[in-house]
Amino acid sequence: MIRAGYIRRVGYPAQDRNGEQIQVLEIGLYNRIYVVSVAEIKRLVNIGGQAYVWTVRQNWGRFLDNIAGTATISGSKKAVNIRMEDGRMFTVSILSLGSVLKGYSTSSPVAEIEHPTVAAKVTSGSYQMPLTAWV
Repeated sequence: MIRAGYIRRVGYPAQDRNGEQIQVLEIGLYNRIYVVSVAEIKRLVNIGGQAYVWTVRQNWGRFLDNIAGTATISGSKKAVNIRMEDGRMFTVSILSLGSVLKGYSTSSPVAEIEHPTVAAKVTSGSYQMPLTAWV
């Protein structure tokens, strides 16, 4: 895993599509800013399901613009995985996310989950490549 950014609670609210002000967590990934609703993240950690990750548009305030990805609980129930629309996956520990939500810490690191590369496996002097379908 590679450190990709941070998640932190910010003081400003963002306006959702219904015009309501909601508190958000800011997710900074590779110099891009995304947000997720604090209420959705709390529901995700306590109950499960998924939370939407949004891009932010700034025009005399901050507005939720487009859905950029989804956040879900990992299989081990120890992390929150964020799957972005471009196919990249990120993860943040539930313990560190909980300390951000409770106000004990200002931010928490977010790591990118690397996809395994397909490489040749060397076994006893011969190179074996994985089988792929001919299309």
